[in-house]
Amino acid sequence: MAFERLGGALRKFADDESGKEIPADAAADAMAKALRTTLAGMTLYAAIPDGAVAAERRPLSRVEQRAEQEFSKKDFEVVAKNVFFEASIEGPVGQLAVAQVTFARLASLRWGNTLQSVVYANRQFSWTAHEKKLEGAGLRGVEQLADVFASRFKGKSAEHIVRELSAITGLPPETQYYKRKDWDENDPNEIRMTERTKKVFQSLVWLMDIGNHAFYMDPPKTLAVAQKR
Repeated sequence: MAFERLGGALRKFADDESGKEIPADAAADAMAKALRTTLAGMTLYAAIPDGAVAAERRPLSRVEQRAEQEFSKKDFEVVAKNVFFEASIEGPVGQLAVAQVTFARLASLRWGNTLQSVVYANRQFSWTAHEKKLEGAGLRGVEQLADVFASRFKGKSAEHIVRELSAITGLPPETQYYKRKDWDENDPNEIRMTERTKKVFQSLVWLMDIGNHAFYMDPPKTLAVAQKR
């Protein structure tokens, strides 16, 4: 299922309280530090609900076995790019929510079986259409985020990572969609979304807003069909 826009492209870093624009490198440092602090504030058994811990011990399903894999440095860089260009002005929870959606899509196998195929799927994440223009932009931020994700998630499956992130964000593991929360799919005068995009989001279940993004999941029937594949 494709739609034209999902989330936002790269925007200017937020201003600090003095009204001065924060230098890109300083913003990257602060972003990585905040994510490290947030992730360090939880441990697997302390933060994941009991049901998720039990799920860790059960045999993996066929879909989970296919989704389980060893992620490379390049894989984490792809996720870092997606988080940076989609959510650089969000708080750490909002940034981790974007990461959760990215890994959840991989675990579902509906957008491909690699992080590269998920992130670069046709018309899913808007920044990918302008990547050449963004070359060099936020390079330090991407590198630092990749290190953060690798240090926390290396050796874990996509499904496992989603459960860990779900414990932080409060989003269900099945969350696979988001958009700008000020985009109204039910407004006939909303021109920032195509009619096709509106129909997609009208068919989904809204979960919650985090920062500037609204997060959604498939309705139960659609989700059940997808999980059987």
